[in-house]
Amino acid sequence: MMRRIVKTAGLLSAMVAMTIALGACGGAQSSASIANSIGDMPSYLPSARSASIAHGSADKPALSYPGSPVLVSVGKAQLKIDIAGPEYPSDTKEEATDIPSVFTATLTNTAAPGGADVPLSASVFDILDNAGATHALIPTPGLPKKLAAGQQLTIKLRTSLPGGEGLLRFHPDGGPSAAGWDYVLEDD
Repeated sequence: MMRRIVKTAGLLSAMVAMTIALGACGGAQSSASIANSIGDMPSYLPSARSASIAHGSADKPALSYPGSPVLVSVGKAQLKIDIAGPEYPSDTKEEATDIPSVFTATLTNTAAPGGADVPLSASVFDILDNAGATHALIPTPGLPKKLAAGQQLTIKLRTSLPGGEGLLRFHPDGGPSAAGWDYVLEDD
């Protein structure tokens, strides 16, 4: 019995000593030293260190995520697009293959009043899902033909999606995408 108490006391002393030693090693690494140890972030991602906003165009698309807006060059104008979502019914079954989903898009023509309008009639939002399938997004209400300088518009984008990851894309003139928002639709 005495041996068991001595072993337990010895083990406890060792654990206390180790805890004190680890605590004395210093606090958590700074974010700069962590970044230095793993390398630079890819240049196409928005910087986490600044309040900068990603910029995209059909020639040089931007990659972002819901809640992080993108400035999209559309001709001589710029359109700030902020995406929220996806939202889906709370009673969605686990691993559903057809989930009614809604994204909210806020579009702002950043030009000063009297500046360039942004044409929207040919603009297209769509989804590229993790299996490579494309899903059209239906804007509610529909898109106007143009967004005047300084004007803001909030629309709901509706579709049915499989659970998992995907990329919501904006095609300013119906051509190549100029911006994409990476999202996860968690249905579990």
